[in-house]
Amino acid sequence: MKDILGQLKKESESILSDIGLKAKSGSVIGLDLGTDSFRAARIRHGIKEIPLKDTLIKEKAALKDLVTQLNIGDDERIAINFSPEALIIKRVSMHSMPVEEIKEALKWELKEQINADIDTSEIKFSIIGEKESQDGSKKIDVIAVVYNEKDAETKVKELKALGLNVQSIIPTEFALTSYINSQNIVSLDETAAIVDIGSTSTRISIVEKRKLSFTRDVAIGGDTITNAMTGTLLSDKGKIELSKEEAEKIKREQGVSDDMRILSMMRPVLERLVTQIKRSFEYCEHQFGAEPIKKIILAGGGARLKGLKQYLSKETEIEILDPLPEIAEAVGLGLMRDDGINMLPGRFKEEKGRELKKISLRMISISLGLIFLFSYGILAARSVNLKKELEIYNQHLETVGEIRTIKDKMVILGSAVATISSSTIETGKTMRELSNLMVSSAVLDSLLIKDTEPHMEFSGVVLKGEELSEFMSKLEASPMFEKVKLVFSEKDEDLPKGALDFEIRCNLE
Repeated sequence: MKDILGQLKKESESILSDIGLKAKSGSVIGLDLGTDSFRAARIRHGIKEIPLKDTLIKEKAALKDLVTQLNIGDDERIAINFSPEALIIKRVSMHSMPVEEIKEALKWELKEQINADIDTSEIKFSIIGEKESQDGSKKIDVIAVVYNEKDAETKVKELKALGLNVQSIIPTEFALTSYINSQNIVSLDETAAIVDIGSTSTRISIVEKRKLSFTRDVAIGGDTITNAMTGTLLSDKGKIELSKEEAEKIKREQGVSDDMRILSMMRPVLERLVTQIKRSFEYCEHQFGAEPIKKIILAGGGARLKGLKQYLSKETEIEILDPLPEIAEAVGLGLMRDDGINMLPGRFKEEKGRELKKISLRMISISLGLIFLFSYGILAARSVNLKKELEIYNQHLETVGEIRTIKDKMVILGSAVATISSSTIETGKTMRELSNLMVSSAVLDSLLIKDTEPHMEFSGVVLKGEELSEFMSKLEASPMFEKVKLVFSEKDEDLPKGALDFEIRCNLE
């Protein structure tokens, strides 16, 4: 019996979450997959600062131990970035139309614009905004993501084999946009650019009204600068031939140096980078009527090159912000909401749906079992008392009428047990009503229903103290609960400021 109750208690935690009597985990693991390393961040609902224990930066080989190292639960979703070579992101202007028709229209618009088989590719899109063209017709700007779904499927299978419940696949550009929005780095009326400098390429993205509106890849990265520095360097000791390792060391130590010999080797690459950044800005302004760029936000490992921020500021005459933290993209992935750009293949979504259906059926069975045991326990206790009473009357051979009365009570009680066994409507209604009245920040940790007054006692914590009064008002207004009384409420020192522990008693109508 203890084993059964223990299993039911364990299973009931997930049930209580789904009916609102216990807080769900709700956390998402953002997983930024780089070429040589990965970065992970757990994003918990309502928490602004991420504890160090919820972040991880490791070499790619350590990915197999991620579940253990971050103690990832079964109910935690994984959101990953994904930027295969075949991925294409295009901004398209088209006549205004219903959302359900946009995908098919994009196929025709992109057919001649991209170097890919559009008929075998998958398309996801996000609407940037609507505007009026010169002829007075309505137009919409859309950013479309074109990719091969088999690439995404291969990556998901690889990660699922490691025990990772991948539920979102988001392009890097959207994840970084999500991060800068969450940190209020760019205001709603500012147009900004993200210059993400990797090892082999730089991704230039433009954000308008907090939405990604344009992106372009340039084949210039940190390695490009290193390669440009290999070769002959004139010094006091004469000509020195720099290997790639030596050039990388000098680049890391000195950055964009005042030493003209080193700067002269870097300058051609840096000038090309500045030219491509300016051209991207001009194209977006002229082609799509974008507002001038107010800020450039640096990102990526290559953006940490010493002196690069000052060099770009001088050459572009635009405010340059410090590089985003290394964990920024992982955080952005965890915060990202599905606005149509989730590239998770459809069959994995269907698998999740089937699993949820199984869980729902299991939850219904467990719920009925809990309600039955709860109700049966109360009636069984009374049945034991009546049996003892019957034994006493039998021993003392008291009046036949009294014995008959007790037997009648047992018959009625047996009928009540049978009724509870076959129908749990009232108990179910009580739990459902309590679930409906719960405020968002309240979590129950105990619940007792009995047949003597007060009929119901429950205790828990409310994270926002002011919502406790709202909860009490809802209970008092409900026709199902009577004599609602707040037994106590006190500050919870282990939770954030404003959290209150409480206990409430009431009767059932």
